[in-house]
Amino acid sequence: MLFNAGYEGLGDGGPVRAYLLDEALAMGQLVTILLPDEPEAQGLLALMLLHHARRDAHRGDGGFISLAEQDRSRWDRAEIAWGTDLARRALAAGRPGPFQLRAAIAASHAQATIAAETDWLRIGQLYAELARVTPRPLAAISQALPVAMADSPEAGILLVNAGPAPYLLPPATRATLLRRTQRLAEAADAYREGLDLAASIALARAELRSG
Repeated sequence: MLFNAGYEGLGDGGPVRAYLLDEALAMGQLVTILLPDEPEAQGLLALMLLHHARRDAHRGDGGFISLAEQDRSRWDRAEIAWGTDLARRALAAGRPGPFQLRAAIAASHAQATIAAETDWLRIGQLYAELARVTPRPLAAISQALPVAMADSPEAGILLVNAGPAPYLLPPATRATLLRRTQRLAEAADAYREGLDLAASIALARAELRSG
């Protein structure tokens, strides 16, 4: 929670809070010292390091910058190497957990020097393992985009349709899959749904602040 507060900023479009990130990373390192045989502790630290390595590239003048559009020359390669090594050693313990698997996913993204080199097959496999160890329907649905990138958009949509009915893919991701299959009218509806949802969230936050 401390790391997320620092990474995303406090409030809409808030800047990175470096002092919160530094504190969270120090605490993460302390936990790995206190629990040297706990791979999830290593996985958590690895996950924070791999996101921290992208801190200077994930926001611009226009706000949030998607992973695919980030300037990867601004990523901290030394920190990526550290996080990737931690993630690899954590998984080698043979007791995979959510933090380890999320760190491995982040490491797979970080190892691609350009977005086109992303190993979507590996990421899809990691999401499948995450869905196995995390009994949450949304974890399984998260496989949709990597499956779509590694296989085909149709395969990603099929995976979503096979998921539990109460859990729907976020509208923007669903729109991306539909656009890739040339179902443009449905994609436009999904994009509009995402915009409406964002507006509703912003309104609710404004009401909470005023109320």
